[in-house]
Amino acid sequence: MTRRKIMLFALIGVFLWFVAAIWLRGWAPAFYDLGAGHLTAFALATFTAPLFVWGMAKATATPLDAMVAPTGIAIVAATLLDGIALTWFPAFYAGQGPHLAYTGAQLLWGVGCAMLSALIFARRRLA
Repeated sequence: MTRRKIMLFALIGVFLWFVAAIWLRGWAPAFYDLGAGHLTAFALATFTAPLFVWGMAKATATPLDAMVAPTGIAIVAATLLDGIALTWFPAFYAGQGPHLAYTGAQLLWGVGCAMLSALIFARRRLA
């Protein structure tokens, strides 16, 4: 993989983190009542993660079964930004306390689902 592609996937990870963070900031109060909304947020991340991996593959002309490393690069960038935001800029996620923990958990769940999706797409190549 070229340096240009590595930077591209890192930038995609930054962009996707920003989109997810802004979305969670706006919708988190509705989702984090620990009831049906909470489950809905996690289900939504589960079902949209494969779409993000597919979209990255299409946008970069990378075969879908070769998306494990690119997804990992995007996840590293997103997770680093998430850690920085949760630690030093918690107001970015519009809250403190349990709300902040739920937002962090939601983002971690989403990146985990994205990595699992990339692994599933690459299962034949990895076999």
